[in-house]
Amino acid sequence: MKTKTAQQIAKDWRKKIILVMVDSDDYEAASRRLLAAVMRSSQTLSCIYLTTGKPHKTIEAGLAKERLGSSRFFFIDAVSEPCDNLPANVDCLGASKGLTQMGIAISNAIFRFKGERILFIDSISSLLLYNPPDIILRFMHSMAGKIRSNEISGIMLCLPKDYGDVATRLASFVDEVVQLK
Repeated sequence: MKTKTAQQIAKDWRKKIILVMVDSDDYEAASRRLLAAVMRSSQTLSCIYLTTGKPHKTIEAGLAKERLGSSRFFFIDAVSEPCDNLPANVDCLGASKGLTQMGIAISNAIFRFKGERILFIDSISSLLLYNPPDIILRFMHSMAGKIRSNEISGIMLCLPKDYGDVATRLASFVDEVVQLK
């Protein structure tokens, strides 16, 4: 596994699926810096952001700190309870247990944008709190298939010390596994 900075990942993310290990000490800031670096690498990039650990409002506040507006983002929020009056760029699914709902929401979001797109999954570790590892591995394999068949890119975040050999098994269907420096 290579160690890379957010800027190094941002130079080489296109047409790839990258599994990024992020240490828990600095998780929120590090993942935000990574996303900002990737988004700044392309003015036309649209991001489908699956958040399984924090509500979309928290993610949007972090993006504002990085001076990134939310117009190029579609958030699939698997934390907040579904509600009315959501912005057009948010789909609230509720509890992180509904992998089928997540898959459908991701498929729908992929077709909302044209051109260069990325699926940013934050995080596999949160999904593992609610689902057995084998189920998550099948779901992530399915997501990898969607990414490849729709010719988009993907970044999947995970805590490196979590859940035994899940990261090792995920490595079999991603293009690169990196430790975020």
